[in-house]
Amino acid sequence: MPTGTRQPSRTIALGGGGVVIETPNPGGPDSPLFAAVGVASVVDAMAERGADGIIEGPRSILGSGVFIGPAVTIRFGEPAPDGPQDAQEVWKVVDGAAAGSVLVLAADGDEISTLGGVTAGTAAARRLAGALTNGLIRDTDEIEGYGFPVRYRRAHPRAFRGSCRGTGVPVLIGGVEISPGDLIVSDRDGAVRVPRADAAAVMERAYAIENLERLWVDHARAYRSIAAGYQEVARRFGSPH
Repeated sequence: MPTGTRQPSRTIALGGGGVVIETPNPGGPDSPLFAAVGVASVVDAMAERGADGIIEGPRSILGSGVFIGPAVTIRFGEPAPDGPQDAQEVWKVVDGAAAGSVLVLAADGDEISTLGGVTAGTAAARRLAGALTNGLIRDTDEIEGYGFPVRYRRAHPRAFRGSCRGTGVPVLIGGVEISPGDLIVSDRDGAVRVPRADAAAVMERAYAIENLERLWVDHARAYRSIAAGYQEVARRFGSPH
């Protein structure tokens, strides 16, 4: 029968967003173990607080789709008839974003392109965690080659099209308002936004849920019984839910 040893806690700062959590996973934002907590566990932790934060909409994934970090936001709108295509505003944001950040690119329109190979390649070189957008992206094979995870609406070969309506501002994606510094967590289940003010408490609980569920799986497999596994874990370590 497995005993399930818990890992010692360690303080970790998330990118440049000022969020610090106590996590049982060793390593930091560059460690594969850091992103081991699943979106499902984060959603469970949010639900215990009466909150949601699930980001509906961007369903396509490049790379692993796994990233976690504080949001760096850009809002795109339809291009003005006589206005410039403000690509350089996007460059400034990417060039100034801290390692571990998540690019959140909100498109206020169905046919707005928000991300391509140059932007994603530079973001990868700057060690940003990933990107989330409800807009179009292109250069998907190139981006995948950088190992830069992206969650997006769909691919299209059109070049950047749109106007930058704001950077470092609250944006709306999938019915969820995302403010700069909010924590974005993504994996193949989906994506969730955790308000910056709640991030430490939510992630601490999410890691606890994740570890308890792993113990539950181990015990259920050992006993070949979901109920027996649950009862043993709840007795020894506390209820997963």
